[in-house]
Amino acid sequence: ARRWVPWLCAYTGARVNEITQLRAADVVFERVPDGRRICMLNLTPEAGTTKNREARKVSLHLDLIDQGFLHYVESRKGKCLFYAPERGKGGSAANPQYKKVGERLARWVRRDVGIDDLGIDPNHAWRHLFRSCLLAGHVQGEVIDRIDGHAPATVGQSYGSAWPAVMLEAVMTIPPYLSKNTDIRLSSARQP
Repeated sequence: ARRWVPWLCAYTGARVNEITQLRAADVVFERVPDGRRICMLNLTPEAGTTKNREARKVSLHLDLIDQGFLHYVESRKGKCLFYAPERGKGGSAANPQYKKVGERLARWVRRDVGIDDLGIDPNHAWRHLFRSCLLAGHVQGEVIDRIDGHAPATVGQSYGSAWPAVMLEAVMTIPPYLSKNTDIRLSSARQP
């Protein structure tokens, strides 16, 4: 979770629990009219909670593929990506295990990474950064809202869909983040 969840939040605008609840089966490919296959995250209420209790798909930034995310997904085939349900200690529907993963990540960021501004939820800050980056990349507000799972402001904006290629183009306006650990970059890995 420490390795992948922050990156996924930064490049998708998804809420931390929408990411921590992901299952390997929620990483899917969709073919677009020009023949490309675009890798997407299927954020679905069947896995846990989503904005407005509605499913949505978000195209995966190619930097995540370069970093080897699909290899990690393959290693978790048939399982949840960031927690093991069999290791749960009872819990409740109101406090599921994937939510605990998000809480532990926030605690880790504050304690070990050193981001200690208590006025900022470190997990949710990625969502704000994502929107800011897309706005800086001149992505239309309606496209950003569709990616984020926000309800349209007008009935007219609810028509149509943000196709995988449109979303990929939008998320690719975010330049790859630089990391102190350059070993995590896999320059040859690309989307099939």
